[in-house]
Amino acid sequence: MMELIIPKNMDAELLAYLGIGVLTAIKHQTLRPEMGIWTLALPKLIKIINDHPLISPFLLDCYRNGDELDLLFSLNPSDFDLLISDLLEQLHNVLKVSPDPSWMQWTFRSS
Repeated sequence: MMELIIPKNMDAELLAYLGIGVLTAIKHQTLRPEMGIWTLALPKLIKIINDHPLISPFLLDCYRNGDELDLLFSLNPSDFDLLISDLLEQLHNVLKVSPDPSWMQWTFRSS
């Protein structure tokens, strides 16, 4: 079994990495835009982020935008591309002010 250990108070960085991964996959058409609803904008996840004292309103808004990606892609692909690029830039900015990503630690255990 593999386990990722995330130090306390690093939740924003983890969410930024997750958002970057999902949005990059959507941008490169590896994932369909509707997957934003089922990954970033998942109601259970939005509630956790909303209730978390260390998560900025900006990060919450990035995740909430996942709900609109499919509709925007259908109605206005150029605005869709701009939104994806803007969200990715903002998520990268979250990581620019965070510590080195070596804070993550993987451990392996035999089952």
